Amino acid sequence: MPFDYNNINLSANSEYSSRKVLNFNGDAATFEWWKDRIYSHITGIDDELWDIMEEGVTFENMNENGRLSI
Repeated sequence: MPFDYNNINLSANSEYSSRKVLNFNGDAATFEWWKDRIYSHITGIDDELWDIMEEGVTFENMNENGRLSI
């Protein structure tokens, strides 16, 4: 199902409207800081989006290799 990105109103929440997504630089010492920032960014877009990222998406006809079979 396609998602209509036109319905996201980031200007209503100025905390997230002017920020770019932070890229993790690979430094283990800053991972917790980065994870907190990316969590805030993602949940600012949609509350359920973080859960989808952690749990993943499964489809009815998906096999153990992650491929869909018809």
